[in-house]
Amino acid sequence: MKTYDKQAEWRLQYRKNQIERKIEAIRDVLSGYHNSPYTRIEDENGRVDAGKLDEMIEGMTDSLCRYLENEGKKLPGKKQLEFYKSFLYCAILSPVIEFDALCPFYGYYISKNYGSLLFLAECEMDHESLKDLISYEQKTWTEPDDEQCGLLYTARVAYEELSGKNLKDSYSPKEKKILKELEKEWNEGEAVYERGPGITNTEEADENTDSYEEPEPLYPEDEYEVYEETPEEKYENYLREQEREQEEFEEYLREANELFEKWKAHIPDAERFMKEYLSFRSMYLSKSVDRSRLKEDIKNMVDVYLYEQEITVYALDNNFSLVDRLMDGMANRVSREILRARILSDDQD
Repeated sequence: MKTYDKQAEWRLQYRKNQIERKIEAIRDVLSGYHNSPYTRIEDENGRVDAGKLDEMIEGMTDSLCRYLENEGKKLPGKKQLEFYKSFLYCAILSPVIEFDALCPFYGYYISKNYGSLLFLAECEMDHESLKDLISYEQKTWTEPDDEQCGLLYTARVAYEELSGKNLKDSYSPKEKKILKELEKEWNEGEAVYERGPGITNTEEADENTDSYEEPEPLYPEDEYEVYEETPEEKYENYLREQEREQEEFEEYLREANELFEKWKAHIPDAERFMKEYLSFRSMYLSKSVDRSRLKEDIKNMVDVYLYEQEITVYALDNNFSLVDRLMDGMANRVSREILRARILSDDQD
């Protein structure tokens, strides 16, 4: 019998996450979410065709309307449909920007699938106030397992790169006031982080420094010769380290610029992208649309569109039973392997 402690808690959560990710990957394959929309909208040169993109967006919103009609639910109004179309335009074309808190790197990757649209729609549901929105828009907050940042962040970064403008310069007085308060909070948080846990002011920091004691050496000093760098050697090492860091930073900029130019060449119209982004953001902030419907409507829209385009396995008619039997077989095999693992574990004990 196992004891549930902190280590067991970590192990349980880690293993559940591992299995859930694999199950989710199977769901994505069955639903068609793993497929890329680019295969239907790119031309022979790998560039997105504006006409095909508009046709896809129109087809998706039509799919949503047919779904709602069949369910006897209220259809979205003209403004709501414009909101969805701007979202889809930006969600399909915006780059996938990854963020690593330990090593910041903004990558303009072209690797979207239909599942990304659901992910992005879900991301935009978390902002209950204008402060939440500006916080997310200006400073990314991603979970370690997130594959990409949300649309409000990625589209803002892309907009600023394309336009050469800083979005916050066009903020309203109210938005600028909120951003100023947020920046103060972020700066205070970073200062506390740099001082370390438990230190809340500089006096405490000084006291902490004064009370620090050097640990006892592993070996007595007379048993080995201690080499100390000369001031000239320290300065030379400092210069070498600075040069190395500068080279790494220049390489980072070069790679980031290459990825951005590749993404920029992939989209059909930079001006329209900026226009659609500003339109989406404006409607998102306004009360003229119901953004609480975004997550559910985008999911239903994608599901019906994938069915109508026969991309999901659920659209298979004559051969769906083959997939059904395959899933039964997988479930039975997993059950047998779990039983086998239990027997081997008992034998080892």
